[in-house]
Amino acid sequence: MGHKKKLTGIGATALLAAVAVLGVIHAQTGAAEGVMPVVSQTVDGLKAEMKVSAYPAKTLHHNEFTVTLTDREGAPAEGFKLSASLTMPSMVCGSASFDLKEISPGVYKGDAVPLMAGMWEAAITAETGNGNVIFSRRLLAER
Repeated sequence: MGHKKKLTGIGATALLAAVAVLGVIHAQTGAAEGVMPVVSQTVDGLKAEMKVSAYPAKTLHHNEFTVTLTDREGAPAEGFKLSASLTMPSMVCGSASFDLKEISPGVYKGDAVPLMAGMWEAAITAETGNGNVIFSRRLLAER
């Protein structure tokens, strides 16, 4: 009977280990699946469609970051000054800032350079005549 209990204990340990491994795999894939290459957000009537050219972004590389701004009616929102800051909330590794230049009416581009692999938060600030509008999105970076 003692032998049977030992096998049951080993089986329970193996089952718990398998569940833990599956949980880690699910958490990692879930994090990657939860962030899309294109994210849209509307703040104060201004809509931003934020896109990263290659997704996930590559660390220590220039990743083209495009923001398309439209107004309440869907017309291009022109003439804004846009800047962005990448931070990694779960780490203390500094930030990476960059400006976005308007390349056509309502379309702004810049180069995002994540410093290390992981989940980043991109905060995009659009300077308006009435203050600033801030958009945000998560950004996954890999080596």
